[in-house]
Amino acid sequence: MKKARHGKRAVRHAADDRQLIDFLGGARALRERLNLPVEQKAMVAMWRSRNCIARAWRPTIAELAEKESVVPPEGFLSPSRITQEAV
Repeated sequence: MKKARHGKRAVRHAADDRQLIDFLGGARALRERLNLPVEQKAMVAMWRSRNCIARAWRPTIAELAEKESVVPPEGFLSPSRITQEAV
């Protein structure tokens, strides 16, 4: 994990999707921040266990990460990476 200073906050660089979820407070906290209904409570936990965040949620999670001074994994929003993971 890389750390750099950004103003007063340390910038954290997530190595993968699992670490990104952890840096954003874990599966439960992220589910709450995304305002997902309780019926979908397992969805974020599944992303974490599979180390693969669903494509549709990546832009929203990237925005949350920016607010928290977290850098998503390299290529997080890249269409080629998303396509490879979907296969």
